[in-house]
Amino acid sequence: MDYTLANLHDIFLQELRNTHFARDKIQLVFDRAFQIIDNQLRGLGGAWHCGTTCTVGLMHSTPGPGNSINRTFYVGNVGDSRAAIIGAQTGGE
Repeated sequence: MDYTLANLHDIFLQELRNTHFARDKIQLVFDRAFQIIDNQLRGLGGAWHCGTTCTVGLMHSTPGPGNSINRTFYVGNVGDSRAAIIGAQTGGE
């Protein structure tokens, strides 16, 4: 887990750069980043006997009309990990 925590974000960012941050390639980015880290863990040994699960979130922001910001949140997971996304209105409702 420590290796994944220390390295996955860099791999993910490199894969985003490789696709020029194309929104239609986001699933590919998640898939490739998980495959790369899995291969690296195998190379370190021990990954055949134990493993890790992972949930990754990516917030993509683009300028909207006026001064607004359009945001899209992407979530990917591997293993038996899952994420819950909870929205809040102004005032914490």
